[in-house]
Amino acid sequence: MAIGTANCGVVIGTTGQSSFGTTGAAIAAGAGNSLVFTAPVAFAPGLATDPLDNTATVVDVLSGASGASTDSDIRAAQVTLAVSKTDNSSTYTPGGSATYLVGVANTGVSDALNVTVGDTLPAGVLLSGNVTCAASGAASCGTVTGSTGQGSFAATGAAISAGAGNFLTFTVPVSFAPSLADNPLTNTATAQDLASGATGSATDNDTLAAQAVLTVIKSDGSPTYTPGTTATYTIIATNAGPSDALTTTLSDPLPAGVTLSANATCVATGSASCGTVTGTTGQTSFGATGASIAAGAGNSLTFTTPVAFASSLVVDPLANTVTVTDPASATPASATDSDTLAAQADLAISKTDGVVNIVPGTTTTYTIVVTNNGPSDVVGATVSDILPAAILGDSWTRSRTPCSPTSAPAQPGRCRIRRR
Repeated sequence: MAIGTANCGVVIGTTGQSSFGTTGAAIAAGAGNSLVFTAPVAFAPGLATDPLDNTATVVDVLSGASGASTDSDIRAAQVTLAVSKTDNSSTYTPGGSATYLVGVANTGVSDALNVTVGDTLPAGVLLSGNVTCAASGAASCGTVTGSTGQGSFAATGAAISAGAGNFLTFTVPVSFAPSLADNPLTNTATAQDLASGATGSATDNDTLAAQAVLTVIKSDGSPTYTPGTTATYTIIATNAGPSDALTTTLSDPLPAGVTLSANATCVATGSASCGTVTGTTGQTSFGATGASIAAGAGNSLTFTTPVAFASSLVVDPLANTVTVTDPASATPASATDSDTLAAQADLAISKTDGVVNIVPGTTTTYTIVVTNNGPSDVVGATVSDILPAAILGDSWTRSRTPCSPTSAPAQPGRCRIRRR
């Protein structure tokens, strides 16, 4: 634009060109006479020059007079890093694995020329393979670090041009420790363009979904049981995983007529803990609370339970069931020991009328004593006595003291029968 006494001459410089100028211009001497050029320009997104100097020059061909002026601008890139992170699941399973996908894009107007990406995994989460990166469009991965067994990964010297279709995708395989209990499990990846200072981050949140597979076995080492005697049940609980069982409960209500003959005990093997064991002499149940069993072979709880069978027991078979539960286990584990009744009684009988001679035509009284030395009660016993032909008549009376063992096999029961 010419102001005052001036002429722009022939101006050159069109859209897309990298220079402009004019020829044949004229400017009269004196104030108020000038030429003003307007030059719209676009800065390439990848422009990194800092500062950016741009100089315009003017020369009067006739006089040789010249002049120049420079504009200097500091670089102020506009980078917007958009980060995404997901393992494509809303839950995680301790002892399991997953693959995180971390995406980094640049939605700004300037290229991101020196991008770093970092991800420190939560405690209990480790890389199960090497981290890889794929660059899409005008982007480069830079140097990627993060290998099997490490607890973090990173990238340095990456670059992402502005615009759709330019992005980086990191594939991050991980494994979760069987003992992980974080709920939710939070994992954050961050990105920064060192050249512009732009940052971005994304977080994946997964709800705890532990999976423990509990198993339990129970045996007293015998296919039978004898009322009035004792036995020892052995119970072994294990966890096939993949997650640790961290709040395990064991419950064993003994059948009627079965009581603990000593305190129940527990031994933990490998990565396991007995918790609080209950069940003392004379009680009719035992159990454990707050126990734990790590996933995998070699980790177990062994409970030893000495019991006494009442002498009057007649249950056949005698079934005794133990149940083990944990919040990480979808279903309880149970085991039953079933024993067939094998009662053992030791009957004895004596008979006397208390005299050595009898008088025909008179009477006498026979005393018949039946005893049971146990250990089991006798139910439904019969006593028979075939009288000689010389005895013309008789009558029976019975006294009971009682006929079953009372507190121990060493105290036999007695039945006294009088016959006249």
